[in-house]
Amino acid sequence: MPVVTLKLVKGAFSHEKTQQMMDNVTEAIVATAGEYIRPHVIVIVDEVSDGLYSSGGHKVTLKAIDSLRERAAKSSATGSLSPASTENTEKNRPG
Repeated sequence: MPVVTLKLVKGAFSHEKTQQMMDNVTEAIVATAGEYIRPHVIVIVDEVSDGLYSSGGHKVTLKAIDSLRERAAKSSATGSLSPASTENTEKNRPG
């Protein structure tokens, strides 16, 4: 039986959006494996406190997530996502 864990920054998504993610993960597994698997798909949401999550060695905070959402909303008008700010991703990167 498939068990999927979604690790999210606590407060980054509404309860409704989190439920939608869970439903979408289930649907993806069912689409791949077949309808028989649906009752056996387990999706667990593990919420991590703000500032206790990192990607590429850099903290992922609610503020950073909000900034990404704003950029994505602006880019949807132009049709492309502009590159991420290099302020946090390039700073302190070795070599």
